[in-house]
Amino acid sequence: MSSVPNASSVIQTELDPIAKRRRIAQRLWGLDIQSSSRVDQLSAYFDHFRDQAGQLNVSMDDVFTAADILKNKPDSTRQHLRNTMTSALNHGQSTKDTTTSHVQHNSAVPGPQNITVRDSVIEETIVATIRVMLAVNINLDSRTVFLATLGLNWGESQSLTSFIKETFPKHAYNDEPHTPFMASRLRARYLEDHADVQLEWTHHLPDHLVLNIGSQTKTLRVFDLVSLLEMTYEVMKDEPWETSVEDSLKRGCYTPTFLYETLQTIRLLFPPQDQQWLDRKIEFNSRWYRWRGNDVRLVDQRISAPLKCHHGETVYERPLTTRRELFERYPHWAIRLHSLYAESEDPAPVSRPGRWAQRRRSPRHALWLTFVALVAAALFGIVATIIGAVQVWISWCQWKGQGSSIC
Repeated sequence: MSSVPNASSVIQTELDPIAKRRRIAQRLWGLDIQSSSRVDQLSAYFDHFRDQAGQLNVSMDDVFTAADILKNKPDSTRQHLRNTMTSALNHGQSTKDTTTSHVQHNSAVPGPQNITVRDSVIEETIVATIRVMLAVNINLDSRTVFLATLGLNWGESQSLTSFIKETFPKHAYNDEPHTPFMASRLRARYLEDHADVQLEWTHHLPDHLVLNIGSQTKTLRVFDLVSLLEMTYEVMKDEPWETSVEDSLKRGCYTPTFLYETLQTIRLLFPPQDQQWLDRKIEFNSRWYRWRGNDVRLVDQRISAPLKCHHGETVYERPLTTRRELFERYPHWAIRLHSLYAESEDPAPVSRPGRWAQRRRSPRHALWLTFVALVAAALFGIVATIIGAVQVWISWCQWKGQGSSIC
């Protein structure tokens, strides 16, 4: 039985890899990438797009359709988005259902199971679109999909704008003190050498700068998909610095301030003087990937590339010297950065000797050790006095001779 290929499969077959990648950037964000070398530089993102769409079995054109709907009305709720997508994708889904029904029964009416499958396809398309456009992993709708996934919960009655604001809240800095702050202690190399913090790469942007302290290890999750940040920042570079979240989502992007702030956190962790150290880590990751294959994910090499600002000189160009400046420059990431700074100043022990020493640093143990030291000093003093008296007695006896009454 032959079937007519849909337009999406024909287009994807005819396009060469470079053209397909250009089409992805153009359809998601309206970004035209002319240089083939630039497309190659951003290959980590396009591999991410392919992996996410492949995992959820979602076509490229369905992702583009969902992205257009999201950008058209970012203030719509998830339920409204699902209904709109059901109408938009109804023709393609009807074709699939018609083909299936001809195989099973020439005039069968779609039952509840078909509706569940259709809703599952819609949910998977929404999840894939949010992942590839905003690098956020959301949960599939538990009412239509029974596959458990780790991600954030985007509520049915919550708009995309509200969800993004809730996921990346801003923190005020007016009440923060001018406590001295050493930005060099936020370097990933310093954290690894002095606080035993190991890096863990992630493509889930809400996990960026999350520090997990376990019983034996400490890991810092770092968002390494810098190619996505670069492309979306390039889209927003000519927009006003104070562009709102809703207006930015209409372009399929975060705000220019948030994008630049996030890129600057990468520079905090990996300053230019540590670039060779970072390159060695990326090279080790590449070798590990070639050996282990699918068990290891490649790191986006754009994470070690220099960052260019298109908004002129900003506060980020000045040295970071106080806690207040930290919260002023990084309103979305300051709390996590400050927690990381606190860990660099007083590292939590992860080894058995370190935990033993940590437990004995409390004031109670200090008082107990002081008391023990005083008792030991008194005992040694008494013993020394007794020994001194004995030595005096022996010397007296030797001087007086054995005839003395006390000898």
